[in-house]
Amino acid sequence: MLKELLLMRHAHAASPTGWLADAQRPLSPTGREDALSAGAWLRESCAPPDAVLCSPAVRTRETLALLTRAECPLPTPTFEPRIYEATLGELLEVIEDHIGSQPETERLWLVGHNPALEQMLFHLDAAARLHGMPPAAIAQLQFHGRSPPTDPGAASIIATWVP
Repeated sequence: MLKELLLMRHAHAASPTGWLADAQRPLSPTGREDALSAGAWLRESCAPPDAVLCSPAVRTRETLALLTRAECPLPTPTFEPRIYEATLGELLEVIEDHIGSQPETERLWLVGHNPALEQMLFHLDAAARLHGMPPAAIAQLQFHGRSPPTDPGAASIIATWVP
């Protein structure tokens, strides 16, 4: 049964250049530093996840790789195409599908993009006192035991990190 969900927005990406597709944008130097710092915070502050779902975009993959480089213990991630350019409804569906196929998951991490991550955060915790999710921001949520855990107000933020 899902007990915790950690939402992380990818770290700061480089500005678009030339004909580079949005999904191919890498992290900026600042983004790389922030991702390493986020990895150190996660290593010290959070229990390792049972599963990681990540957008296949280059900037999310690089963010995840830098978490690992910061010695943040992670299982092999699932690169889920539906996370890239997702709506809130699509992200909720990704989580529901994961829970349905792996009901033993207690701690799930999702690395993705705005605006859907912010929408997810405020959907799950309407009392959230965050001002959005800037690049590399992390919100750790704990569920109240409701079923399904994707219902509005089903969780509360228990920790946050912003670079």
